[in-house]
Amino acid sequence: SLKREQFGETMCTICLGHLGANSDVHSEDIKEPVVSMIACGHFFCIRCLDEHIHSEISKNRPLMCPICRGKFNKKSDVLLIDHTLNDDEENKRRHHEAKAKVLEASNMLASSEGVALDGELWNALYLSIPLPTHVNHEPHHLHTALPRDFLVHIRAATGMEVGCRRADKPISWSEQISTNAGLSSKIQQLLHDLPIGEHAVVFSTTKDNVLHLENVLKAKLGDKEVFTLYTGQDANTTEKAVSSWSCTKANASRRGPTLIVQAGAAASGLTLTRASKLFIMEPFSRQEEEQQAYARLHRYGQKKDVHVKIYYAPVSVESRLLVWRRRSAEKMSSESNDNDVQFTYDNKLFENDFVEDADEESLQSADADEEGNIVGKEADDTAEDNLRTQFLLGLVDEEGARVAGMSHNDNAEQQQRQQQQITARRFILE
Repeated sequence: SLKREQFGETMCTICLGHLGANSDVHSEDIKEPVVSMIACGHFFCIRCLDEHIHSEISKNRPLMCPICRGKFNKKSDVLLIDHTLNDDEENKRRHHEAKAKVLEASNMLASSEGVALDGELWNALYLSIPLPTHVNHEPHHLHTALPRDFLVHIRAATGMEVGCRRADKPISWSEQISTNAGLSSKIQQLLHDLPIGEHAVVFSTTKDNVLHLENVLKAKLGDKEVFTLYTGQDANTTEKAVSSWSCTKANASRRGPTLIVQAGAAASGLTLTRASKLFIMEPFSRQEEEQQAYARLHRYGQKKDVHVKIYYAPVSVESRLLVWRRRSAEKMSSESNDNDVQFTYDNKLFENDFVEDADEESLQSADADEEGNIVGKEADDTAEDNLRTQFLLGLVDEEGARVAGMSHNDNAEQQQRQQQQITARRFILE
């Protein structure tokens, strides 16, 4: 009735008139919100509910719904209903416009790892994703600021409701459930790739990721098939985890046993030759660290070919990290070819054991030059590090050019604020 603006078919149980009757506006002329809804789902005139709230507060009484007597909070449990909005039509229009930009965005994604996309195109890509139909489409009764389509995607992707507790787990984690809700695409692929009847090792960069993987794999594979190594464990716990994983007999009908290791927690001498399959959940910040992970399996005592698979999310900081590593490798190769050193033998250097005429001033000048070169190299390294951080965050392209949509004439204050953001985010990337 509110959508059709047929207020005569509604009733406010406080004033006993139609909704909005207490607003002194004829029902056919109502063009602004006149209806309040409490979290329990009951509707009232805005003015009627406000008067009810003020009356109860003045009498020092708890706020209760006039219909069901359920308690409510005036700040978080009261929602104004705008009958003039047509969410369905507006969403259809936005989705249609977004799909018109998908082709343009997809071409840019393929060529720039997403760096060239501005905020409007990213939003268009998001809006072009069809809304899932198998989950609840209702808005949240408390988190009213969250868009309804965003909540739909969250519910479909996680298999859980917004506001769930951290300890709650999606029902899809059960071994008997085949749905992938609540599982990222990486974990879905990992569950598919883990070898059956064979030991395997999984590396991840953070402790939280390791613990999350442990919960998922234990739910899917069984508690006795999963072992973990992460920073903060003592030597005895680490040794016991590796020993238990190595001694656990592989079942020919099940995947695993699987050892999940946090990058940096594996000591340089750790031997994991019991496995020949290595899975890395995200590219490491530095390729040398990945090579250390390879070396845990590919070492003396290994009798099989070692296979390594690295997962990464396209058009993300992970894919840009791979692009940057390739760029750095090509740059180092080019510099080594351009700076080939040829050594020549000069007898004049050995005519005297020391230079008697070298004065103190010239030596100081040489030291200053040498110090200047060091400072210059440090400055180059810092500039390269800043460029790397900005590229990983999608702020510039590989050559340092600003992305589309960013001003080239930022004032000093804006540049300083951006530098502070880059410095703060570098800790996350590292």
